[in-house]
Amino acid sequence: DEGIKKGLAGENDDGNYSRKEKSLGLLCDKFLQEYSSAAEVCLDAAAKRLGVERRRIYDIVNVLESVEVVSRKAKNRYIWYGVTRLPQALQRQYMLGPPENDKSSEEEESDKEGGAPKVPPAPVPSKRTSRREKSLGVLSQKFVRLFLHAQCGVVSLESAARRLMDESSIDENRLKTKIRRLYDIANILSRSEEHTS
Repeated sequence: DEGIKKGLAGENDDGNYSRKEKSLGLLCDKFLQEYSSAAEVCLDAAAKRLGVERRRIYDIVNVLESVEVVSRKAKNRYIWYGVTRLPQALQRQYMLGPPENDKSSEEEESDKEGGAPKVPPAPVPSKRTSRREKSLGVLSQKFVRLFLHAQCGVVSLESAARRLMDESSIDENRLKTKIRRLYDIANILSRSEEHTS
């Protein structure tokens, strides 16, 4: 147990910080080794057992939930399905089309009426709504949809990030952040495939 906590804290044997040892990929490996045969996972217990912040466990679980490897049962509790639901989940994502096909209700209204949408004053999004829109799970689903609809089956993280960002909000820092999040998603999905197949 102490070795797991020390490794996840990013320390190596000589006490120096190692970015690789603190990576989300390594944490994902340890999480999957520990919980992939469990019927249910308590996230608080997992964070405590692995010696990491709960948000790091949520990152992993949000991505796994986006492809239905797990599903939320209650607050902090998830049911583990493994890959049994994955083919249907990917089919549902494929049927939604590439994320560029996502339209807001205003865009759909415009298409129906053949003109500009009637724009009411913009509602102030609640913290919960804006958090949901920015969540790693939503980003994961959009990334999976991009990948499923890629012509050659390959999507670079930078091109995916650019396609998933609002054109008016692309600056270098936001782009780098989006690329890092997509890297985390790709890392979690690839590691979960290794552990569950």
